[in-house]
Amino acid sequence: MYRLRHLGLTSSRDAIIGVALMLAIGAVAAFFYDFGFYTPSILQRGSVTAASRMDPTKQVTAATRLIVLRRQFWQVEFPAGVWNDCHQTCEKTLRKAAFEE
Repeated sequence: MYRLRHLGLTSSRDAIIGVALMLAIGAVAAFFYDFGFYTPSILQRGSVTAASRMDPTKQVTAATRLIVLRRQFWQVEFPAGVWNDCHQTCEKTLRKAAFEE
């Protein structure tokens, strides 16, 4: 177990203030990201079409984007403007959301 002096702290009060400050900074950052004050860098835009496996005549098309947030990844836009990460492929993510397959 670390002692406070090993961390450069002289009292437990300093440690509590430091932890509270880090939590506050994280909460403010999450607030700004969740409510759209921070917008990611968009490198590329496109669209993807997914067809139902049960009925291939049923299709849905959605917008996609390649963004940078510490790393590059693709996202697909669901209704109401919600962007979700494409885990395997954007087509599979869209198919799962639209047709629950």
